[in-house]
Amino acid sequence: QNAPQSKYHAKAKAIYEKVEQIELLFKSADDAVQAADYKKAMQAYQGVLATDAKSPKAVEGLKAVSAKYKDAQLEAGKASVEKGEYEEGIEIYKELISVIPNDAEVSQALRNAETTFSSLKEIGDDAITEFRVYIKAKGTRNYELAEFARGRYLRRINALYELSGGRNYLSARLKAYLAEVETALNDFLIKGKAAERSNSYEKRVFAADEYNRALSSFIESYGRPEAWIGEDVTRLLKKKIVDQWM
Repeated sequence: QNAPQSKYHAKAKAIYEKVEQIELLFKSADDAVQAADYKKAMQAYQGVLATDAKSPKAVEGLKAVSAKYKDAQLEAGKASVEKGEYEEGIEIYKELISVIPNDAEVSQALRNAETTFSSLKEIGDDAITEFRVYIKAKGTRNYELAEFARGRYLRRINALYELSGGRNYLSARLKAYLAEVETALNDFLIKGKAAERSNSYEKRVFAADEYNRALSSFIESYGRPEAWIGEDVTRLLKKKIVDQWM
């Protein structure tokens, strides 16, 4: 008699624990929905379905939060893209596809973002190249080349502006480039001051050599430093203007 009774108690305990686990998962799903954490809610409903595959409440709940999660992530991806932050937007779409695979709308959003980002990078690279040519030509007083590069630059940025997030993308690229220039400019200026302050012949020779290397490196990459010390370019380095400077 004890063996069947023990078996009954074990079975009853298992059923109780299963029901308790499902209730906890439903509560977790409800809490996640209240916090707008739809991915966590999806995981909770999936946990219920792993235990009770035919639970109508879990099936409907999963369907509802999946739709909310999809909408929220699509909106987040779109917002990133419109700000020119394509890499972030693409990652959002990829994560969404990993959670909701084979969704035509999400797949299309990802393809569109990747295609546009590829175009932005290509045109953006060309724009930065023309920007560099303009500055170097202006610094060497090659005004004909400078004007030619300026025209090409303007055509590139007009093409960028036709793409979603293009203006913001160019702004970020130029800010990164200008920060790079500013670092290099400060480097050789500091080394120039060090050469002036050296109080011994050996130190002056060493400091002058360091200065000349820094200056040569700067000219090779960015053109004559005089081109970066004028009023217009100083405003650039302070990032008060970025893409409208020409």
